[in-house]
Amino acid sequence: MKYLKKFESLFGESEPELFFDRNLPRSERNDVNMYNHHTQNREPWTKKELDELKEMVESSPKVGTLGLQNVHDKPDMKIFYFVLSPEEGVDLGTEIYCHKCEDEVFLVQEFELETHDRRYFCDGFDTLKKLISRYL
Repeated sequence: MKYLKKFESLFGESEPELFFDRNLPRSERNDVNMYNHHTQNREPWTKKELDELKEMVESSPKVGTLGLQNVHDKPDMKIFYFVLSPEEGVDLGTEIYCHKCEDEVFLVQEFELETHDRRYFCDGFDTLKKLISRYL
């Protein structure tokens, strides 16, 4: 599959795909289990990927905190996350969690307590960066 990625780049960068939004009615395209981040085959982040993401996120004044968090049952695998500073009149900011899975697939969860949960599928690192740049 890694060889296929080289040829996919000939067709241009893909767009992040929204596959779940808690505030929309359930449908085939709005299925939280479509890409369950608990069951995906994980891959570790490369130093280059983490450095690029950190540099991108740290430079934004909208970001309050960022870091890495252990995956539940795989301590050698990490989740990259950042929290957007809360808007005026709101207690907590929006949390963004980025999961790296095999074959350069990235799952992103946009989360805010019980009211907001959106999940995106990004095919390739450039697509992930495109989605993150929308928050910043």
